[in-house]
Amino acid sequence: MIVTNCSYLVLARENDVIISPSDMNAILITILARPYLRCMDVKVSICLPGIAGDGYLNFTVKYLTPNVGIVFATLESNTFYECLGKVNIIAEELRKQNLISEINKAIEQNYLTTIPITPNGSIHHYS
Repeated sequence: MIVTNCSYLVLARENDVIISPSDMNAILITILARPYLRCMDVKVSICLPGIAGDGYLNFTVKYLTPNVGIVFATLESNTFYECLGKVNIIAEELRKQNLISEINKAIEQNYLTTIPITPNGSIHHYS
């Protein structure tokens, strides 16, 4: 997931996981409400019983700029450094393709638009 100031920009996943809008809101609120996450690479565990068997989904969070971050989710609890390695690969690809600066420009010029999520629906995204 790529997050910006107050929303997620891209949601991609490997498994056939359905994320409810309320779970997405919980993830975004938890991540965006903690300013210290913008200063360091960090692991955050969020209780989402509908997705994770033990109730917790683990997120590796890395901000590339103050306004653009990558959030990598996994069910595994002891894979922070492995996930951080994958996040760094994604970040490098974004930098090579100049996408980080393009996202920042879009944020500054208010070109980003959001798609409303219905309360009874679910987010389905197939990568």
